[in-house]
Order: sequence, then structure tokens, then C-alpha cells
Amino acid sequence: MHIYHNFLVYLTTLSVVPFTSLLATSFCDWHPVFGIESGVVISSDVGKSQTFPISDPSSEFYEYSRRSNTQTEAIYGGFAGAEWQAPCSWNLLLDVNYMQSTPFSVKGTLTQGVDVVSADSYDYKYKIIVRQLLIESKFSYVNTTRFRPYAQVGIGASFNRAYSFSTTVPPSLSFTRDYKNHTTSGFTYAVGAGLDIKIVDCLRAGVSYYFTDFGKVALGSASIDGTSVSGTLHQHTFYANEIFAQLTCVF
Repeated sequence: MHIYHNFLVYLTTLSVVPFTSLLATSFCDWHPVFGIESGVVISSDVGKSQTFPISDPSSEFYEYSRRSNTQTEAIYGGFAGAEWQAPCSWNLLLDVNYMQSTPFSVKGTLTQGVDVVSADSYDYKYKIIVRQLLIESKFSYVNTTRFRPYAQVGIGASFNRAYSFSTTVPPSLSFTRDYKNHTTSGFTYAVGAGLDIKIVDCLRAGVSYYFTDFGKVALGSASIDGTSVSGTLHQHTFYANEIFAQLTCVF
């Protein structure tokens, strides 16, 4: 019995020691990472045309026709996470990333009236700021001395703000729709690729491209001469292309 007990202890020692050693080695292979990034976001998907039809004989119709154009705004943010430096040709970086743009401008023509014959046209505009909080996975090819190409994917939440709605309708016309400022949260994702360049062992500079859907954007509740009405200007998706530079510190 004593011999059998010693044999069990020996087997347990053989199995536990390599396992704990593996855990310690794997833990040591993870390194904290912090970074900042800045660039441009390009979109031709700023705003959507929309119509609010006549709902009863005494009401008006409102037709918002967006002027389609491609806009470029600045985008900036940062990230923090950990990088697994695997004993192979690929490294894995997991991080939390926040990005925010400067304001996009939605502009268009508002046509309103009780019928097509009596309708008048005016200009309307409002602004949009897109914000994105992502959980990202970044796969880097490291079997080179200095250059590290990578692919990246992220999913998370957006917090997009639409605000400062205005029109050129004369103040004497009190039947024009007005909209409050509003921040909309929703699902967002981004996929892309890039290239990191090692400056020193703990510092890398890089350039990235992302295709992203910032999710839903919507103005707040609508009113006419202080009376609330249904419906608001919105879009379910806001597609964009991002090109930005990064500075990454690995500890």
C-alpha cells in the first residue's frame, strides 16, 4: 500500500509540474499593449433621403432629399490590450479600441406643402459625429525582422450623435418639422488590414485600413410649432472607410 501511494504521488507530480510550467510560460508570453491612432474617415453614406407623407386632409407632406457627396473627416482614438507573442510566425493582439470622428454635415433639400402644386423647397442640414467602441483581434505575421503585416477584426457598440438640425424655412411658417439632438447606440463592426514597422523593441509605428459600419444614426423626436409628431430623420447603417496611422507600445 505504501508503494502504491508513493507511485500515485509520483504520477501527480509528473502531470502537475508540466501543466503549471505551461501556464507560467503562456502567461509570460502575454504583454500589455497601449496605442494611439489618428487619420481620416471617408464616407458617401452621410444621411438618407426620407419622406413623411400627408396623414390626414389638413396635414402637410415633408420630403427630405439628401445631396449625395463623399465627405472626409478626421478620426482619432486609442486602444489598450495584451499581445500574445507565440513561438511561431503569428502573434495575436486582443484590445479594446475607441474611435471618434469630427462632425460630418448632412445637407439637402426640404420640400413641404399640402400638395405638389403648392409645395415650396428649402435647404436643411444637421451634423453627425460617429463614435465606436470595439473589442478587436489582430493577427500579425512576425517572421520578418522589421515589417509586420496584419489582419484585424472588431465588433462592439457605436454611440453616434446627430445634432444642430436647421432649415432655411422663414420663421413665419410655423408648420415646419423640427428635430431635437440625439445620441443613438447600436451594434458596430470593422474589418481591415495594415502594416506595423518596428522602431525599437517596445515601439512600433503602423498604418491601417478599415471598412466599418458605424451603425444607426438618428435625430431626436420631432415637433411642429411645439407639438410633438411621429417620425424622425434616421439611417440604419453608416458605412465608411478609415485610413489611419498608429503608434503602439509593448511592455
